[in-house]
Amino acid sequence: MSSLGDSYGTSAYMLFYERRVKKDLKILVSPEKMQETSKKGVKVHHDVEKDEHYEMRPYRSAADGELANDIYKKVAEDNSKFTFESDIYSTEFFDFIMRILKSVADGDVDDEAKLQGLQVGAKVGFEILARMLVNPGIERLSQVMMDILASNPNLSKGFLARMCEFPESEVLWEVLFDCNDKSTQKDLARIVKFALTQLKEIEKDLALAGETDSVITTFTDADGVEQTATEERPKAVCLRFMAHMVEQLSDRAPKNWRKFDAFLEIFFSFMVHSTDDIRMERTDFDNTSDAYKIGVELYYTNNMIKHLGDFVLQESSPYHEVGR
Repeated sequence: MSSLGDSYGTSAYMLFYERRVKKDLKILVSPEKMQETSKKGVKVHHDVEKDEHYEMRPYRSAADGELANDIYKKVAEDNSKFTFESDIYSTEFFDFIMRILKSVADGDVDDEAKLQGLQVGAKVGFEILARMLVNPGIERLSQVMMDILASNPNLSKGFLARMCEFPESEVLWEVLFDCNDKSTQKDLARIVKFALTQLKEIEKDLALAGETDSVITTFTDADGVEQTATEERPKAVCLRFMAHMVEQLSDRAPKNWRKFDAFLEIFFSFMVHSTDDIRMERTDFDNTSDAYKIGVELYYTNNMIKHLGDFVLQESSPYHEVGR
């Protein structure tokens, strides 16, 4: 008999598979859980030679009722993140996310739900869409995030406060300095500008008073020894964020001067624009408005002109430090 034709010879074979019954699994029981396990009516065995307690479970149901360990949780979290980041490139999935964010912006939901909506929006915009060569949905995303921020100024505080902390802030700086798409930079910077212009009016008294908080930070020195330091930071979140903007002028901004237009526009909008100006994408401003007057006063009281002038003049600046 030939199985594959005459040229391959005359041998043939058949395979038979046997379904084997799975053996029960031996599940170790820690000393802390022995009493709890026994109360459930489960028989706990003791291996005298190995001095360990265990129970026997059917193979198919061995994991029922068990909580995932830390390693499994981390793997599941990474898989979920990868799935989300892959699916967001689908038009249908992106539209689905946009509908959720829109319902968060317009619906009667608590601030916690809105803050989570902002975090999802920031994830989609700053970490995923900003890396795409073609991202027509970025403008829609920035608009719905501004709608969420407009519903409660405290949301702007939470959003910008996160952008003042590493590593959360890194995604923002990557967009403002590394992104090659200027329209993407512009749309995502609008979200930041909206939050800033909203907070400069809400936090006006706090900001103009120059009130600060003492914060203890932990760091590792050059010898690898952990150290602590106390630093003063503005209570007003808008000023705290602008202080981080100023920090970028010393190193990161000069290295990326070809792509930092949106970064510099944040400085400008903080001084002269209102939230309505940002929404309507106005380039001009009303120098009689409260937003303009507050912004200009904050600029002078916080030496913004000095910082920006120093940046523009570089080595010719009277504030230039040797070796910088």
